[in-house]
Amino acid sequence: TVSNKHATHVAGVIARQDENIRIVPIKVTTQTVQVSSKRKDDITGQLMLAFEGFMESPYYEPLKDQIASEYQGTKPADRTIKTTLRKYLMNNSLNALFIHDVLKAVEQLGHENIKIANVSLGTVFKKNYKSDHKIPSFVEDIFAEFVRYQIGKTVLEKAQGTVFLVATGNDGDWIDGIAKTAFPVGITSQRLIDIAEKLGLESSPNNR
Repeated sequence: TVSNKHATHVAGVIARQDENIRIVPIKVTTQTVQVSSKRKDDITGQLMLAFEGFMESPYYEPLKDQIASEYQGTKPADRTIKTTLRKYLMNNSLNALFIHDVLKAVEQLGHENIKIANVSLGTVFKKNYKSDHKIPSFVEDIFAEFVRYQIGKTVLEKAQGTVFLVATGNDGDWIDGIAKTAFPVGITSQRLIDIAEKLGLESSPNNR
């Protein structure tokens, strides 16, 4: 059985403050579950479509150049990036489902006009500079930047009236050389800050 002690404890402390407080539980998948092939395809398709939108943003090409400089010049073509990312999402269905659920949860919070969201969950990406893993790691790296961007974009578009109180990660396992916090709290991107300043662009959604 899956333990719900943590969420129950937090919700109980909050609800005890005032009998008029409304608690709205929103599900985000954080543990391994059985996912049908069709569900995997649907989630992968939705994330790929959003990623392709990110590829059209003015941040994408400079971001590729920045990451390539960190990978000793490794810079896969967009077709390779998309093919590798699709494979990653299909093979890491829990991470794909988690990110999908976080984005949908933000939308639901806005729709429900929730004032405060208590969030204690996260996921991890790691870099791997070994020669036989540079392209997959490059793709996971740029996908992580996309996730930061997309969470910020979704908050701004769907849940501007919600205050998010997010744990910074419980397992200490965040190692990407960029941030020390796990998603979804660590959405600020120094890379995108630098790109916006250099090119005179508006700050990316996750940095607003």
